Amino acid sequence: MQTDIGQLRARERLVHWWDSGKIPHAILLKGKQGWGNLALARDFIQYIFCTQKQGSNACGQCDNCKKNQKSAHPDVHFTFPAISPKSGVKAMSHYFLPQFREFTQQFPYGTSWDWLQFIQSENRQGNISAEECRQIIDQLNLTAYEGGWKIQVVWMPEYLRENGNILLKLIEEPPAKTLLILVAEQTEMILPTILSRVQLVHLQPLDATFIAEKLAVLYPESNVQTRLQVAQWAQGDMNIAQKMLEAGVNNYLDMVKDWFNGIFGNNQFNLIHEFVEEAHHLGREHIKAILTYAQQLIGHLVRLKYQSGVLDQLVKEEADFLNRFQKLPVDVDQLLAMQNAIAEVVYFIERNVHTKTQLMALSIRVQAIYRKTPILSETL
Repeated sequence: MQTDIGQLRARERLVHWWDSGKIPHAILLKGKQGWGNLALARDFIQYIFCTQKQGSNACGQCDNCKKNQKSAHPDVHFTFPAISPKSGVKAMSHYFLPQFREFTQQFPYGTSWDWLQFIQSENRQGNISAEECRQIIDQLNLTAYEGGWKIQVVWMPEYLRENGNILLKLIEEPPAKTLLILVAEQTEMILPTILSRVQLVHLQPLDATFIAEKLAVLYPESNVQTRLQVAQWAQGDMNIAQKMLEAGVNNYLDMVKDWFNGIFGNNQFNLIHEFVEEAHHLGREHIKAILTYAQQLIGHLVRLKYQSGVLDQLVKEEADFLNRFQKLPVDVDQLLAMQNAIAEVVYFIERNVHTKTQLMALSIRVQAIYRKTPILSETL
């Protein structure tokens, strides 16, 4: 079975380690969740356990492949952000394992936020508890059910926080024939003592052609040109591409247009207010997608300062908008500052902050950058 997760370079590295018998005992896959980091981990695990490998690919047909396709192999353990199922009960992954199996089937490029909404967390923060860490140690010290390897996947180890200290000895000296795979997005939120004990594998943004092909499979009724457009806008993130296609591409562009007109126009605060209200009601993942798209548009403006032919590479609606935008008195340093401001808000929104407040503060901040007026950091 030919892999179709899009992370070929990282996968080749993992397969080479396994085939050469030099697999590190602890691996950390680092990449944005929409790049398919969890999908890569699951694909690699399927290859490891496949009994009828076809070159560097799993067969997809043997019993082990079928188990791993459902995340149901008895020697593969999954840990992920969880919530307390009821009052007085600690958050533990095993309470939500059936839902997790369903989630990974339906949303292979889903984010931790998607997951928490899937289990109806109602804005409760996910957690990987100390009790969960102790359970990981206990189950990996047991004999493998099928007499082979045991694999522990920790999706989003950022949620471990200080509880990660409990796993240090296990990560450094795991039992024989035990592999730990950590799947992370932001290594700066992981304990340095954990990072020093794992082999880091960097993932890359997904290729736009790959995204367009996947969208064709997932949304066969969608327009070809629209899929290509979304694939370019998503900047390598399949999750954002899906959100954009579902919400409507032109809707995203129109929203950003109105937002920018409110920020860069004169006395257009009503447009900012309308953008904040509309975006807020779309939900966090759509907000992230919209802001990421806005970052990309600003990036095109930076390129316009140095390159010719940039507008020719864009769809007409984008090119017309940016052609008007580039006439504004704004320099590269201002544009880069705007991009950084947007990136910071995306970071905060991922951490469950109040979206309306962040979007309004961002609008004021970007406007201040444009007008070169000071703004107190306390207001952000």
